[in-house]
Amino acid sequence: MVHSPRRMITALPLTVRYALAACVCLARHEGTRMTSRAIAESTGIPPAFLAKVLRQLGKADLIEGERGHHGGYRLVRPPEEVVLADVVDAVDGGPAGSSVCAMGDRECNEKKPCAMHELWAVATAPVTQLASSVTLERLARISQTR
Repeated sequence: MVHSPRRMITALPLTVRYALAACVCLARHEGTRMTSRAIAESTGIPPAFLAKVLRQLGKADLIEGERGHHGGYRLVRPPEEVVLADVVDAVDGGPAGSSVCAMGDRECNEKKPCAMHELWAVATAPVTQLASSVTLERLARISQTR
């Protein structure tokens, strides 16, 4: 039997992708404030969606905004101190994988695992490690060279 190639199950939710894009944009412009309009133009994120993402990032204390003529947004911490997991946690409702069931039918954890719990933990461990170690500074540096 010949198996056809399958898509990888790695697509990030749109909110997470936009939050990462906005944070990388701010990291590339570290030291200056950027207006939401400038962020939207630089990233291609629709302004209404960006406003929602910026609010979530602000509530998580990853960015701060200032109103007024010289206002705008900036990262609260240096980009080398912010990892992907920080951004994901800010917009995706808590630590990634903390209680999400891989089978999607119920809450799942070590005490009440679903049938896929152990396999899913092994499969997602490299992504979790990557998200905990890759910084915004690194992504900003990579994105400027492309």
